[in-house]
Amino acid sequence: MTISFPAQLKNSAVQTWIADMVALCQPDSIYFCDGSEAEYNLMCQRLVERAVPLLN
Repeated sequence: MTISFPAQLKNSAVQTWIADMVALCQPDSIYFCDGSEAEYNLMCQRLVERAVPLLN
């Protein structure tokens, strides 16, 4: 699997650790959270679509 690291992730030790975990766990995909409001809204929408209770 090729990992596309976000531009703000410049720490090579963290990148190596992530690559090691990907090799160990072999996930289908990788998603890097950016912490934006748009991301939050998308995640909430997906949880509601799946009928997962939301706690604020």
